[in-house]
Amino acid sequence: MRAARPSDCQSILRIYERSLSGLDDEGIEWYLSLLKAEAGNSIFLVASMGNEVVGFIQAYYNGDKGYVEALAVDPEYRNMGIGSALLTEVERRLRRRGVRVIRLNVKHNNLKALTFYLRRGYVVDGVTLLLNARVSDLVLPSIENLMVKVLSRDEREALSRDIEAMPSTWWSSITEKADSKVYKYYKSEVSLAVYSDGKFCGIVDFQPEDTTVIDYLAVSYKRPSNALKALLRGILLYSRERGIRKIIIPVDSTKKALLKTLIEEGFKIEGVEYRLLKLLSIG
Repeated sequence: MRAARPSDCQSILRIYERSLSGLDDEGIEWYLSLLKAEAGNSIFLVASMGNEVVGFIQAYYNGDKGYVEALAVDPEYRNMGIGSALLTEVERRLRRRGVRVIRLNVKHNNLKALTFYLRRGYVVDGVTLLLNARVSDLVLPSIENLMVKVLSRDEREALSRDIEAMPSTWWSSITEKADSKVYKYYKSEVSLAVYSDGKFCGIVDFQPEDTTVIDYLAVSYKRPSNALKALLRGILLYSRERGIRKIIIPVDSTKKALLKTLIEEGFKIEGVEYRLLKLLSIG
């Protein structure tokens, strides 16, 4: 096992496409950007046999919290302990960096992955809901003095640094620092900030596609339901201009106010992911 290199990206993408179908699509541009950014709070490892990359794992950490973003092994090399070895190594490296709690998400119908993690000491401690809506079905009221701003990379990083906001998902507080650096290289990602009467309402990151999955969404802690309505209006305006047909937003089941607002505005639950947790021993 070793740290991933830019030259590994084609192999990583091949393994991703063969092993993680049904998950958010990642392209070679994303992996190249991730490795170029050299974000200080991320770990990206590959397992190789000879000169061939046969598996990889990507993780983030922030303080005493860690998050496994992806773990995949080439189907031709499964049942050889490669996945277990990658997970054990990333846990060891996270522990060495002071991480005490590690979490990850597994789709509810991925029973093989769920069993894999449960056997290795992980427990289910929550769920994330995936909510979707067709842009043509959304009818959001107009909001006076609404401003939607497409952020440059520097503006996005500065806003993340200067403004505290409530993220829709638990992992966002762990990944945002690293991802904000990645976005400097990853040109496909769009960042929007929405303001009402000059006051910050929220921020959202996504890659515009026919079906757009929101990568990051956070709203002002002050009146978050109203802030989310303004942010949704901004997303809707942008989506209609760009021909986006469907929007998917992941939200933790504990974010009751955000879930209530999304459902009231026409979003429906289309999927569920289990949140798994493991406590890392000290020493």
